[in-house]
Amino acid sequence: MADLLLLVVLMYSFHEIKAQDLRPPKLTVSPLMITETDSVTVNCQNPLPVSACYFLISGDKTAKTVPCLRTLTGSQFLSWIHQSSPVTVELTCYYTFIDKSPVSNMSALIIQTPRPKLRVNPRMSIEPYSFTVNCQTPSSVNVSECFLYFTRRRKSTSISCQQTLTGTELLSMAQQSSPAEVEVTCFYSSEHKGGQNQSPHSSISSISIQTAWPELTVDPRMIIETDSVTLNCQTPSSVNVSECFLYFMRRRKSTSISCQQTLTGTELLSLARQSSPAEVEVTCFYRSEHKGGQYQSPHSNISSISIKIPWPELTVNPRMVTETESVTVNCQTPSSVSASECFLYFMRGRKSTSISCQQTLTATELLSMAQQSSPAEVEVTCFYMLQRKGGQYESAHSNIYSISIQPEKITLTSAPPLSTNFTSDTIRRRTSIVASALKLLPVVATGFGVSVAVISLAMTFVCVKRRSGDFSSTRKTDRGGWMSSNETEAYSMTNFVPCDDPMKAGSKQLNRQEYQTENISTYHVYSTIPEEPDETPTMKTDLAYSTVELH
Repeated sequence: MADLLLLVVLMYSFHEIKAQDLRPPKLTVSPLMITETDSVTVNCQNPLPVSACYFLISGDKTAKTVPCLRTLTGSQFLSWIHQSSPVTVELTCYYTFIDKSPVSNMSALIIQTPRPKLRVNPRMSIEPYSFTVNCQTPSSVNVSECFLYFTRRRKSTSISCQQTLTGTELLSMAQQSSPAEVEVTCFYSSEHKGGQNQSPHSSISSISIQTAWPELTVDPRMIIETDSVTLNCQTPSSVNVSECFLYFMRRRKSTSISCQQTLTGTELLSLARQSSPAEVEVTCFYRSEHKGGQYQSPHSNISSISIKIPWPELTVNPRMVTETESVTVNCQTPSSVSASECFLYFMRGRKSTSISCQQTLTATELLSMAQQSSPAEVEVTCFYMLQRKGGQYESAHSNIYSISIQPEKITLTSAPPLSTNFTSDTIRRRTSIVASALKLLPVVATGFGVSVAVISLAMTFVCVKRRSGDFSSTRKTDRGGWMSSNETEAYSMTNFVPCDDPMKAGSKQLNRQEYQTENISTYHVYSTIPEEPDETPTMKTDLAYSTVELH
């Protein structure tokens, strides 16, 4: 019995000693400020290997038993303590080892409403253009107002939670000037327990605001090497521009120029380090003074300048020909190029034909190439091919030439005058024969100009000359002619010439000497008339031959 009593006394003494040796735990809370979506780690650090600790919330005497080390989200923590954000929670803890340890230090945890998300679109823009600023708030919170906070100024400005602002307005709020990087956050206020609660700030967004870019205009857009082009880098009137530059897209290099400058195609090709034919793509930008230094503007729009091979000059001589005549075509190429081949281009057929750069063609050949027939107006241009790096290149077309091609002309020739002696009686006898011959002339003669000659002859008094030779008798033949009595055909070549008007006073007979020396008119008709005896009546209908000579 004495032994048992001793054991109880010893155990009681040990218990008293351990209770006095228990040290208070150390409470750590990290971080001390969170939102509902953030996490917090709570650690009740104690010197003994115990697995469970007791937490006292804001002086609540009812302890909550949880692991001594625990990580919770803001929402989980609020659910654990049965409260809502925003709230400040005061925490203490203790542990037990045979007995209860002393209480730890106190830590205050602030749980805020969820922070908003700031969205800016676009992140980079030109000063007069607009930005959309969206301060996205949680759906679980009754938001009363949103704010933009400028980190450089450390000041906030009330805005709509989603608002569109120009670059100029944003710069004014930030009290900055372009070009600038404006750093902003946003937050919101909400109703809580009869008062306004401010949310945490969003993450930082940086907005790049540039000065207005220039506008590049090019006139004309298509030139040849010897032509000129005007480039105008139009800068904003609000900017003090110190220098303009052309930027060549292919070279990725820039060249200083006047903001408005005229360059030849050759100069532009040299700057771009290209050769015609080429598409030269360029932009422009400018430099201006900004806060004691040089600021470079954004690039302008891209302009493309088409530089063609120089066109040739076409000359045609003559420009009006008949089918049997020839035309010399000269496609004069520039002296600065070496043409490998020349071509004629026919406007009507829209087809080209290879030729020598200078070539003589008959009108018939030209009509065949143009697939036309006379009379025709053949419109042609020319171009040439040039061997350059990468292959063959076609030049621009030359000027247009129109070549008039007419059919061949038909004319009548003159016959030499015959010197024959005539008497007045012979002339009177032959006059009636000529009248009959004139009736048949329009039927026989069909060439160009003959009708005019017949009318002219019909309106003048006609003299008849005949070849010397006397036939005593003739007869009509089956061939429509007249035969002499000894079966020999007889012909009398009659030449029509102008004579004096017998109606005029004093013109009683033909002056033989004047007749022999008189020039014959341009067009003459020759008729072969059979000889007939003097006593034979004047022939009215029978005519042996009527010939017209054409050339």
